[in-house]
Amino acid sequence: MNKYFTIAVALCSVFAGSAADVVLPEGMIALTPEGVELTSEGIDNITQNKKPIVKTDNNLIFFTAKTAEEGDELWVSGLTPETTKMVKDINIGAVGSNPSYLTVVGNKVYFVAETSEAGAELWVSDGTEAGTKMVKDIYPGEMGSSPFGLSKYQDKVMFFAMDEESEFVPTIGIDPEKWLWISDGTEEGTIRLGKNPTRQNNYDGDAGVIVEANGLAFYVGYNLEMNETLYVSDGTPEGTKAVKNINPKATPGESFQTASAAIDWLTPVNNKWVVFRAETVAEVTGTTDMGSEIWVSDGTAEGTKWIGFDFAKGETNGLPTGTQFACGRSYGDVLYFRADDGVHNVEPCIFDLSQPIEEGVNPRSLVDVNHWGGNAYLSSWPSNFHMYGDFLFMQANGGYFLEGDETEYASGYSLWRLDLATLSNLQYSMHWCGTEIFKGNQRDNSSWFENVGTKMFFVAQDADSNMELWCMDSPDAAPAKVVDLPENGNMHSLMNINENLYFASMGTKALYRYIVAGGDPGSVTSVTASNVKIYPTVSNDVINIESEQAVTSVKLFNVQGAQVMESGATTQISVVTYPSGLYLMVVSLEDGTNICKKVIVE
Repeated sequence: MNKYFTIAVALCSVFAGSAADVVLPEGMIALTPEGVELTSEGIDNITQNKKPIVKTDNNLIFFTAKTAEEGDELWVSGLTPETTKMVKDINIGAVGSNPSYLTVVGNKVYFVAETSEAGAELWVSDGTEAGTKMVKDIYPGEMGSSPFGLSKYQDKVMFFAMDEESEFVPTIGIDPEKWLWISDGTEEGTIRLGKNPTRQNNYDGDAGVIVEANGLAFYVGYNLEMNETLYVSDGTPEGTKAVKNINPKATPGESFQTASAAIDWLTPVNNKWVVFRAETVAEVTGTTDMGSEIWVSDGTAEGTKWIGFDFAKGETNGLPTGTQFACGRSYGDVLYFRADDGVHNVEPCIFDLSQPIEEGVNPRSLVDVNHWGGNAYLSSWPSNFHMYGDFLFMQANGGYFLEGDETEYASGYSLWRLDLATLSNLQYSMHWCGTEIFKGNQRDNSSWFENVGTKMFFVAQDADSNMELWCMDSPDAAPAKVVDLPENGNMHSLMNINENLYFASMGTKALYRYIVAGGDPGSVTSVTASNVKIYPTVSNDVINIESEQAVTSVKLFNVQGAQVMESGATTQISVVTYPSGLYLMVVSLEDGTNICKKVIVE
C-alpha cells in the first residue's frame, strides 16, 4: 500500500544490528539490482569528483556502475527499482567505458566515455539507449581527446580537451595542452573556443574548474604575456579571453613575461560574481606584496579586483601570510568560507557582496572555533557549510566548554552550527542537542548535508570507519542514526527529489530511495518541472495547479503526517481554513504520477 507520509518518529529511528541482519527502515529500499556495483565516487568536494551522481531536470538519476559482464558503464534510475537500468553498453565487454565527469544540462547528461576505437571522448545521454551517443570524435583515433572539467554553461556544456593541434602545437610550451570547448550536444555544435591551455594539475580546490556567473564562464587560463590568470568566455571564440593580468610582476629571463596568479577556489556568488584567491603583489596593492589574498570578479577588467586590504595579516616563514580562502558556499549575496585572517588562523568567515568592502567588517572572520589551550592561532579548518533553519551547519575542529564547567574539551572534526541571527555564538553539537556523535576528541566527519521537508539528513560516523546516514528533525533536535549498513556504509551524494531522499553507499555499492515526506514516487520521470506548476507555494488564500495532464486528485498533509484534505479533479484549492504552517501537497495525474510539493500556509 502506498504511503504519502512516513511517521516522523519512525523516520529518524536508530536501527541496530549485526551486518548480517540489518533491516532497512520503513520506506527505504535499494534501487540497484543484485549483482550491480555502484562505481560513483563519494567525494564531497564536488569539483574533485570525477564520477558523481547527478539528477536531470526531469528527475532521472544518472550514475556509474559495473557488472561482471558489462564492466563500468552509465546507469539511470527513474526513482524506482523497475526503472533502474544500464543505459547502454558503450564499450562492449567486461572492461566497460568508465564514464566520468557526469554533468547535467536540462534533461540530458554529458559525460566522458572510453571506447577501444575512439579513446576517451564526449558523450551525451537522455537516459535511453537510442539517445546515448558520442557527440564528436574530437581527436580521431584510439588516443581520444580525454575531456575533463565538464561544466554546465547556459544550455550547453563547456569542457577542456586535447586535439591534434593542442598536442603537437601547444601555445606556451612543449607539453600537450587542453583547450576550452563548448557543445550543444551535436557534432556541428561542438567547437573549440580558444587556444589557451588550462591548469591540469591540482592546487587545493581542483584543476579544470569552470564556473558560471553574470552570464559568463570563468576559468583559469595561461598565455605567454600574463602567465596564469583569470579567463572568461561567453560561449564564442571571440568572447573567450583573459580578463586582466592579475599578477603583473615581471619575470625577466623566464618564458612568461609576468608571474603566475596562482588562482584557486573559483566560487560563484548568486550568479553575479566569482570570488577566488590569487597572488597579490606590490604592483597591484601599491605598497608591498601580500601573498595569496581574496579577489572578486564580475567578468570585466574593471570589475576584477583585490578586495583592497590585507585579509591575512602578517608573515609566515618570512613570507606574507596567505588567506587559504577555500570551501565557499553562497546563499544569495552572502558567501561563507574558511580563511586565515592572520590572527585566528583558518576559521569560518563571511563576505556579503551586496555591502561595501570594509576592513575588519566585510569580509571578516566570524568566530574562533579552535582556541585550544588559549591558542587563538590554531585552525578549525571548517568545511561543508550548509543552511538549515536559521543556522549554518558545518564540520569543524575546535574546543568547547560545557555550561558551568571551566574544562576545555576537544571536539575533533565534528558537527557545529552558527546562529545566523547573531552571526556569532558558534556552538558545538554537545552544547545544543545533548548528543555528541563520536564521543571524545574524535572525528564524526559530518558531510553531505541535505534538507528534506522539515528535516536535515547528513553522513557522519560514531565509530571509526562507520560513515552512516543521520537525521535531525529540527535544528535543535538531537541527531539520530537512520540506518547502519553492514560494515562501513560510507554514504554519499544525498539528494532531495520530490521531498524524498536518495543516496548511495560505497559500502554496499548500491543506490537507495528513502520515502521521507512524499509517497510512492511512481513514474515521476514522465513529468518535468515545466509540465506541472503549483503556485503560490506561500499563501493564505488559494493555491493553483497547472498541468498538461488532467489532475485526478489533490491531497494535503501536515508535518505530523496526517492527511488534512483530499479533493477530486481540481486546479485550485483553498487554504483559508487551515492553520499556519508547512504542508505537503500531493497532486495525482491521470497517468498515475504523483507530484509532491511543499507549501506554506500563512
